[in-house]
Amino acid sequence: MKSIASLFLLVITLTACIDRIEEVKPEITKQSKGKILSKDSVITSLLVNDVVQTEDTLNKIDSNGLKQGVWIEYLHHKLWKLENYDKGELNGKCLEYQANGNVFETFYEKGVKNGYSFHYEPKSTVSKFVTYWENDEKNWSTFPNMIERDLVPIKGFIYIGEDTINVIVPYVSGKTLSKGSIIKDGIPIGEHFVYYENQEIRAIINYDTDSLKIFDIHGNLKEYRALSDLELQVRPNFESIGMF
Repeated sequence: MKSIASLFLLVITLTACIDRIEEVKPEITKQSKGKILSKDSVITSLLVNDVVQTEDTLNKIDSNGLKQGVWIEYLHHKLWKLENYDKGELNGKCLEYQANGNVFETFYEKGVKNGYSFHYEPKSTVSKFVTYWENDEKNWSTFPNMIERDLVPIKGFIYIGEDTINVIVPYVSGKTLSKGSIIKDGIPIGEHFVYYENQEIRAIINYDTDSLKIFDIHGNLKEYRALSDLELQVRPNFESIGMF
């Protein structure tokens, strides 16, 4: 009788262990590409640049004591940062996850910010705010979600340089949302082009001739009117809110 009871207890114990292992080891599928593979905020594996990362490859330090590869950090038992390192320096795409679900994405080259940094909501195709960096210095910033919604950057471009520069504002995917030139104080000049995400022309804005052309997804002209007819909002003081 004791042998039967002991066998029954062993089966229950093994079953409980198997359930627990399955709970923290989710299946890796094509649908999980680019997502963190986790259960109950416990990271078991994740895909970074199409490479599956596990506990054996995360948060590694080389023989010189320098961070290498993918590093993750937690805050209050939730994923906070996902960073890429090369010889102890941030290198490549780095992500910071906010408590409200928003994501800050920044690109580094050998420890220096170069290229775009984004602030966006999960599953959003356009960011709330984007900054373009050159050698760790802010070049310009703007609000892509307003360009996508209103075709023009209602709150303007943030630029403190003196030279005329060409600005390419991307979707989160990296495809072009808009492009054009700006001068001192972020004032847009000449023609600016706005694109659908499939890269078809959505609008042509000419600040010199005060004109706005809007096209449908098939390239047909839908509307042609004066740009000055738009009700533009007053640009806020960005320095006072810590955005520049």
